[in-house]
Amino acid sequence: MAPPGGLTFLLLAISFKWRIASTSSTCQNLVPTDQALTVQTVESGEAAVLICKAIKTPFLNNTYDRAILSFCLNGTWSNSNAYCELPSSGVPTTDTSVSGSGSTNTWNSTVLCATDPVVPQFAEMVTEIKDDDNIMVAKVYKCSGNRTWFSKQSHQLTQCVYQQWTYIADFCDDGNIYFTNIPDRD
Repeated sequence: MAPPGGLTFLLLAISFKWRIASTSSTCQNLVPTDQALTVQTVESGEAAVLICKAIKTPFLNNTYDRAILSFCLNGTWSNSNAYCELPSSGVPTTDTSVSGSGSTNTWNSTVLCATDPVVPQFAEMVTEIKDDDNIMVAKVYKCSGNRTWFSKQSHQLTQCVYQQWTYIADFCDDGNIYFTNIPDRD
């Protein structure tokens, strides 16, 4: 006889959660392949943030990311091959003649986030990431107490892009799974 449906679901959820194990190990200092990058250590040998040095090329990997987390996974840094450049379109500029020939497309570093980011419950800020001009680029968070991110990453990052903080799509979990009103099936 099979267990009731609610119990089966609960066991599958617990099994799924525990299978997502952290594979981190300690790495040497992160040395990015692009010399235009700056590395800011979050946790020595385990987590770091990459940002671009030059204000004219503030974005990573042809995206609108101004900062990216790098984790030590099985002795190797993730995102170590990131590079700095401007996306091909849609960049806020200080140059009003961007469409003219010979104009340079520069990032307007005065476009800041005026408000604080939305912080997930039970998360605490570890560090603020600023660029070479002392402009706030990102904030890094970890879970407080015995909680961990549901994704099993050690840290999460929010960054200021176009006057808005990006959303942290994760939550701090205490290891307990809470279900309410799950009907049993026969």
